[in-house]
Amino acid sequence: MRSTEDLIAAVHRRVAQVAIGPSALRNQGAPGVVEAARRYFEEQVELRSFRRALATDIAYQSWLNKHTAALMQAFPRGARHWGAARKALNLFCRDVCCNTLLAGEVGLPSSPKAFNQSVRWLEVPLDKDVALGIREQDPSLPRWPGIRHVKPSESVAYQQAALAYAKRLGTARINLDLVLWRAAK
Repeated sequence: MRSTEDLIAAVHRRVAQVAIGPSALRNQGAPGVVEAARRYFEEQVELRSFRRALATDIAYQSWLNKHTAALMQAFPRGARHWGAARKALNLFCRDVCCNTLLAGEVGLPSSPKAFNQSVRWLEVPLDKDVALGIREQDPSLPRWPGIRHVKPSESVAYQQAALAYAKRLGTARINLDLVLWRAAK
């Protein structure tokens, strides 16, 4: 590596490639979804803009919505589902925050308490396992329709319930993925 920028770019590329495993976006209606997501994260998501977005809830939601819409359009025809794009983006953001070099690049602290405060706007990546775990905590939530069919309003309801659950656990909402994903297995 010639410079720190080269190193950060290489780590960014690696995180873009590994954040979305083959099973994360299976059965979305067309082949090539995982590859499209990985390419989008590598080529279209700038760490500087992510860092700026972390400043406020409004800034982060705006950034997240913009990238969700763009990623959805980057997916192959037949696989352009809002829920899949949002899940993939949330997985990528989680992995950026959990990677020591990239977390430092976006200004995240290393102590767990300060880290949780800094990432409080991030959403938990929703999938069946996570959604069922959240619904177990809040049975008033609508039935989980599946990542392919989830609508933004349903996602908001699950994210709000996840936020309340995370607060009870004393953690950031993004960390619920670690608690709930495949929890029963």
